[in-house]
This record gives sequence, C-alpha cells and structure tokens, in this order.
Amino acid sequence: MLLSRHSYFKIMVIKISRLTGQGPEPPAKTSITSAEPRHDRWFLWGPDLFAIMYKEYFGLRENPFSIAPDPHYFYMSEGHREALAHLVYGVNSDGGFILLTGEVGTGKTTVCRCLLEQLPENTEIAFILNPKLTVEELLAAICDEFGIGYPEGNRSNGVLVSAIYEYLLHIPGKGRRAILVVEEAQNLSLEVLEQIRLLTNLETSQRKLL
Repeated sequence: MLLSRHSYFKIMVIKISRLTGQGPEPPAKTSITSAEPRHDRWFLWGPDLFAIMYKEYFGLRENPFSIAPDPHYFYMSEGHREALAHLVYGVNSDGGFILLTGEVGTGKTTVCRCLLEQLPENTEIAFILNPKLTVEELLAAICDEFGIGYPEGNRSNGVLVSAIYEYLLHIPGKGRRAILVVEEAQNLSLEVLEQIRLLTNLETSQRKLL
C-alpha cells in the first residue's frame, strides 16, 4: 500500500498473487461415433455438455463452472480478503485512487464485485467496463452511469465536466457519495488517465467529491 501525505491525492496499490493448488480433474472426454450420416445428428459438446452432466449427476440447482464473476461462488483466500479489506478502507476514505493489480485470472473483477455488494445504499457508482475511450467518451459514460443529463448536441469536455461537478456538488447534501470504478484500467490512454486525475480535483473545502 502506497500512501502519499505530501501530494494532493493518494494512490493505494493492492497486489493479488496467483493462487496455487490443484483442483479436481475434469472428466475425460469420450468420442461419439455413428454409422448414420453426420447431418442427421446434433451433438452438444464443450462446456454446455459438461455443465448438464454435472448438474444432473450431482443434483445441482445451477450450471457449474460459469466464467461469469459471480461473487456468491467466490473462494475468498487470504490474499483476496486482504485486497477486499484495503478496497473497503480506501472507498471509505475521502478521495484518492485505489489500484488493484494482479495477474490474469486471479480474481480482480470478482473482488470488485464483492466490494460493490458491500457498499452502503447511499453510494452512487459509475462502473466503466470499456477503458478504450476518448476523453469525451469517458466523460459521457460517467454522466450516463450517474444518470446525469447533458445536451445531446453539445458534448464538449467543458460541458460534461461542469455537469459532473454540478451533480457531485449536490449529492453530499443528500447524504450520498460517488465512486468511479474503471475495469481494465491498464488500457487507459494517458489523456484519459489525466482526465480522471483532474476529476479527483473536484472538491469542497471539506472533502473530495469523487
């Protein structure tokens, strides 16, 4: 965790290491042969077939081995619990950046999903899934996520930033707070990353607004 007391914003870096260990071996594939013409038969193969086999054999309510990041089936290792604890701490702090890093498949997205489920109801969340955006597209996406209206014919950076600032300025008085989450943030361009940094400058005399 890296915290800077002397700068006007802080960055928290959280590292998730790849898990080790062997899981259960998948069932061996079997070949299906038939003397009938191939076009007379339909074969179900791959993940769908194995999901049906496991579901029927073990009496499961849902298909297993989904690639969707469902937090309800997430194994929370010690490293994941520590990462989630740092995320919760950072979100409850006023302003700044939190960076969650880890290799592919270590559960970064699922940890973020767990975080979103633990946030209080008075939290407004903007979740950006596609980081390959221009500055204008990013600002427009943030407005859409927060439900901020803006002129259709005028999507200049100044107009969008002003709309976001006006929105962020009023929600603390309603007892609410705003959080921006960016998925796959390593793909952000330098211009977009700088714009996000500038958004963290939106503040009152008491606290950061984003």
